[in-house]
Amino acid sequence: MYKNLITVCLFLAVVSSTVFLTPAYPPTAYQNQFYSVRFRTRGMDDPIFSFEGLPKSLKGDSNGLVSGTPEVAGSFSVLIKYRSNGEAGSK
Repeated sequence: MYKNLITVCLFLAVVSSTVFLTPAYPPTAYQNQFYSVRFRTRGMDDPIFSFEGLPKSLKGDSNGLVSGTPEVAGSFSVLIKYRSNGEAGSK
């Protein structure tokens, strides 16, 4: 039952007490099922996102959208970076 479960692990680093990444923990993805989640920030207007460590079957765009169809089950450490108006942060 769990062999088709995809989990995404995030390492959290506090950048500012006034900026929050949502969702803090993305929804679970399942192997061979389309997956989509949009990250947003509270306290930062129009952030630009980048993603490191996503499985190759998932893609992240600068608007915070991660989508695709996971092909491999497992746990992945993903770094989510965001910036706006010269500010930078990561979660």
